[in-house]
Amino acid sequence: MKELFLGVRELQAHIGQALKAVREGRRVVVTSRSEPVAEIVKPRKPARNPDPVERKLDRLAAEGWLHRGNGKPIGKVRTFPLKGVVARLMADRR
Repeated sequence: MKELFLGVRELQAHIGQALKAVREGRRVVVTSRSEPVAEIVKPRKPARNPDPVERKLDRLAAEGWLHRGNGKPIGKVRTFPLKGVVARLMADRR
């Protein structure tokens, strides 16, 4: 992989050219006083820009309110008999 060394001021003046080089697979090394301080590289996978619903679901998952699925079926779900539960709840409310 070819490297392109640019000083901070050069990068500011030629950011378009630097991004074009990154898009082509080159690595841009940003220097300050001839010392490397940052690297600009192409991301390993494309960045997602999720819609507002996805962002909200991600936030709720991060807060522990829900668990995001992985796309696979969850299998058989165990159910519990609720016979008489509703009647008991209604009797408690009276």
